[in-house]
Amino acid sequence: MNSTYEQLFFAPESVADVAALSDGLQVGECVIKPITLGRRRHHTLHLTILSVGDFRYLCCMLLPGSDPSETRLSEILDRIESLILQSDVAGNLTYLNARARQVLGLTGKASRLPMHLRDVQVDFSPDSFAETVSSLTPSGIARLRSHFRHTDGSEIPVEVSMVASQHPGDAAYVITAWPIADQLADKQTLGNALLAANRDWDGATRETERLRSEYHYPSADPPLVFRSDAFQRVINRVEQVAPTDIDVLITGESGTGKSVVAQTIHRLSGRADQAFISLDCSSPPAELLASEFFSYPKGAFTGAFRDRVGRVQAADGGTLYLSNIEELPLPLQAQLKKLIDEERFIPMGEQEKVNVDVRLVVSPIAELAEATESGRFRRDLYVHLSEYSIDCPPLRRRPEDIPVLIDHFLARFNQECKKPVSGVDDSTLVRLMKYEFPGNVAELESMVERAFIVGKKGTIELPESVLPTDGSYRPVLDLFDGRLTEFLPLADYQKKYIELVLESTGGRVSGKNGAAEIMKVNPQTLFSKMKRLGIKR
Repeated sequence: MNSTYEQLFFAPESVADVAALSDGLQVGECVIKPITLGRRRHHTLHLTILSVGDFRYLCCMLLPGSDPSETRLSEILDRIESLILQSDVAGNLTYLNARARQVLGLTGKASRLPMHLRDVQVDFSPDSFAETVSSLTPSGIARLRSHFRHTDGSEIPVEVSMVASQHPGDAAYVITAWPIADQLADKQTLGNALLAANRDWDGATRETERLRSEYHYPSADPPLVFRSDAFQRVINRVEQVAPTDIDVLITGESGTGKSVVAQTIHRLSGRADQAFISLDCSSPPAELLASEFFSYPKGAFTGAFRDRVGRVQAADGGTLYLSNIEELPLPLQAQLKKLIDEERFIPMGEQEKVNVDVRLVVSPIAELAEATESGRFRRDLYVHLSEYSIDCPPLRRRPEDIPVLIDHFLARFNQECKKPVSGVDDSTLVRLMKYEFPGNVAELESMVERAFIVGKKGTIELPESVLPTDGSYRPVLDLFDGRLTEFLPLADYQKKYIELVLESTGGRVSGKNGAAEIMKVNPQTLFSKMKRLGIKR
């Protein structure tokens, strides 16, 4: 800054002079004052108030010379970045500053300056302009959003501020405008981002609901209803392992309550306040299991339209229950073993590993040792998972649990359906106690529910339509007095007995605890007899 401006703006008396000149100055009004600065140097001081957006600015310019003409004011306005136009009450334009001419494409020598505001403003309306003019008070400001027209026909979005001239008897209006295309583009970008975020949020919400459908938070009183010593041994094993972080293998036939036992282990563990996530390894197609098992980001592969949280990551801090574990493909078994060893995994389509703290509880539908021997299940994974196992006995081995389970199911159905049923009649109970229940507790629940639906108040009977018609209701041997309850041809009795033993072994014929070992016969002999009797596993 040179000494002239230092003297003007930093000398106390000069600052006071400027303040006095600008005091009471209105928007659009200009003060021009000749001043002399040391050694008789003549200058002209120009002061004006401009309105830009919500702000007012005091513009001050000191020009050499003593000519206080409007040319000097034009020089000031031409140096302002805003578009400044002046019109009369009819909209005829009387002035455009240099910035306005530049933005509107009027800088060439052959360019003809517009004569009316309608030549500049795309959405000009005589009625609207007249209404705006009539609404302006001497110190008022009108603000609006509009579009100006470039000489090439393109439209320029602008914010407009309009004030009336402050000179008495001068019916002129000063229009200050500034382009807002960048702001609108940013707003559009922000809008698109918000739409994308909303889509992602909706996707995340659906994903959360999908995972939430897999969450199971066992109640304070889990549905472990029993009276038998056989199931009490299961509870003892559960209570022993639950407080630890040991991975657990739960064995047993389908419908024996393995998932309920898994939930109970979770509820009694230190992870009870975290998620319990379950996955049936036989449910998704093999090619989709990996994406169901592990997380993947949007675009990881064709069809990955959004981020997906896999079951492993969803169970972080909690328990992951894998049923039908032997159906897990060998490549995924290897990844599962690596997850157990390292406690981290790499999501599909990514490079960085994700740390997780997951307790595994698994259950097979068949004998896992047999799957290991045949090469369908990794031996190292089997050795790890079988370190602690819990076997759920079939319902036929704990018939004393049938009456209390029936009472439990009826109590729940009564509460849900508001239908008072006190129990089942004696004959129905006797028939159920003699039934083999190949579907175990799940089958009993289904049978009681069907009887409940068709039954009335009081006790319910078990209609013939409820019991299976495939011959599975067969009281072959009364275990209470050791006498046959029906007489059959020897071949039929052998078939029924072999089928019963095979059910208890999950269909396994040879090996430890296989049907051949239980019946003390050679496995090949048993295979031949099964083929001759038409027995299928």
